[in-house]
Amino acid sequence: MINKITFSLILIFGLNINVISQEEFTQATFKEGDAYHFFINQITKLQANKTLSKGTVTVSFNINELGEVMDLIPEINSSKENALYSMLTVEKSNGLWQPSLIDGSPVNHRYKVKFWFLTIKETVDYQRFIIAQDLYKREKYRKALKYYTKLIKDYPDNSNFFRTRSKINEILGNIIESKKDKEKQIAIEKEYLFTVLVGITPFGK
Repeated sequence: MINKITFSLILIFGLNINVISQEEFTQATFKEGDAYHFFINQITKLQANKTLSKGTVTVSFNINELGEVMDLIPEINSSKENALYSMLTVEKSNGLWQPSLIDGSPVNHRYKVKFWFLTIKETVDYQRFIIAQDLYKREKYRKALKYYTKLIKDYPDNSNFFRTRSKINEILGNIIESKKDKEKQIAIEKEYLFTVLVGITPFGK
């Protein structure tokens, strides 16, 4: 039994549960409320009191027609220990998903969840995210655009960033750029459920 972690922060930039195409594809959704809270709790329980190495682990898996998690495969750019915790966290969500839909019918669909194990320096990215959100809410769109562009450069598989930048570009009259961002958002949401950032220094939600 692995003891509760004492150092780690986990933040998920967003669970994407949107309709990818209103006519055909709907992304899988989580039955037990917020998936990011579930993943936070699970990986916290699984990790020991130790500093994990940096890097990423991307776990690809199927969510079948019954909402079951199947055929997990890790893509490891980190330690084997990080990969183990990531795999076990995904396995804990087995049976807790509403399946993807095509034309309203449940289908088997393959997804990815990326676990990003951050260094102390990399945790400053969260502060950039908070600033970007705040600028957007205060309608400081040109400044917000710069921040979201920097975030997208570092986190190119985060659909939420593309979604928000698409809205900003639309507001600013950048119609072509807005359309491109929307298309990228849709493409990512067919593949990734979300990104989990596992940090060394807590910086809040």
